Amino acid sequence: MMKSLTINGKTLEQVEIKVLIERARTIFNKMRKVLCARELKIDLRVRLARCYIFSILLYGIEAWILNASTTKKLKAFKLWVNRRILKISWTEHVTNNEDMRRVNKRMEI
Repeated sequence: MMKSLTINGKTLEQVEIKVLIERARTIFNKMRKVLCARELKIDLRVRLARCYIFSILLYGIEAWILNASTTKKLKAFKLWVNRRILKISWTEHVTNNEDMRRVNKRMEI
């Protein structure tokens, strides 16, 4: 049995996923004015996010081992992006399903 390489107690895949999520979050923050602009339709903002944000996030996903923890992190990031695009405050208590319905997409990445 081959042991996985660990860095500070985390596997290499966990570290890589964290780095890619932070990289995608940084790009989102740089593009925030465009992605959150009310002048643009929601469909266009979602397509822009899919093109510029999720392509960075999912780069190299073929090599990942997708377990429950990784999938949960990816879904959480997708919901984070959707809530920023739709300008949904955490005080609004919008469910994840309602959030996904508003952008007319299923909860899969």
